[in-house]
Amino acid sequence: MQRRITALVLAAAIDFVWDRAERWAAAFRPSFDPHLNTLDLS
Repeated sequence: MQRRITALVLAAAIDFVWDRAERWAAAFRPSFDPHLNTLDLS
């Protein structure tokens, strides 16, 4: 059970970091993906 929880947390963390990385990349490269170009730094 512990292993399943760890995998779930890890997957959620990777998903969050990936989303942040995409937004960060879009902020520096506007041609990367137009709909990701709304970067909020709040």
